[in-house]
Amino acid sequence: MASVDFHHTLQYDPIRAEYRVMMGENGSVSVTPTLEAAKELMARVDGVQIASSPALNPGAPTHIRIKAELDPVRLPLHLESFLFFVSLWDFETDWHVESITP
Repeated sequence: MASVDFHHTLQYDPIRAEYRVMMGENGSVSVTPTLEAAKELMARVDGVQIASSPALNPGAPTHIRIKAELDPVRLPLHLESFLFFVSLWDFETDWHVESITP
């Protein structure tokens, strides 16, 4: 029926010792001193509105599905051969299904 893609971006500033999390779905930026707090922010989805559609039947089972994929920054080819372990960061979650009422 519909699909929405958005991106969360995590950056670490070693000089300030802080993490910046940019939320693509609403444009907000949060700053936190710990990786654990940054991970919690990365796992959140805020400000995404689900619009009603005439194709949805009131009372009929309706579900939304969401999943996350980690897309790390790619290194130049000559560095990837030395830092092969960076590819270990590639992962994606299974689909999470949630029931909603139209």
